[in-house]
Amino acid sequence: MKRPHKLKGATSRHEMCGTLFITLNEDDKGRPYELFAFGSKLGTCRSNLEGLARCISKLLQGNDLEGAIDALELIRCPAMERKKGEARVTKERNLDEIPCSCADAMARELKEYLKK
Repeated sequence: MKRPHKLKGATSRHEMCGTLFITLNEDDKGRPYELFAFGSKLGTCRSNLEGLARCISKLLQGNDLEGAIDALELIRCPAMERKKGEARVTKERNLDEIPCSCADAMARELKEYLKK
């Protein structure tokens, strides 16, 4: 399937161990088609994010949104575990609002899409 020249999408911002931006684009029928992830101050995670986003896009192009969510959901990252620990002490944020990892943040975006 050839990628259309233009796609419609939305970008969300997530505070992780740096700032993570997730863009979810739709095809002409309004179905999720591809996902991009870019982070600032995420260090070596950048290449992992790009590879993960490419794999998710392939799943979306095969219309396997639930499969993508299942593969990503609740993957844990040590940096985010520390962030959750800090939030538990300071009570600044609801712990359920904090993703477990960048992959978990992507799963949450896809789940939000399903709620539409």
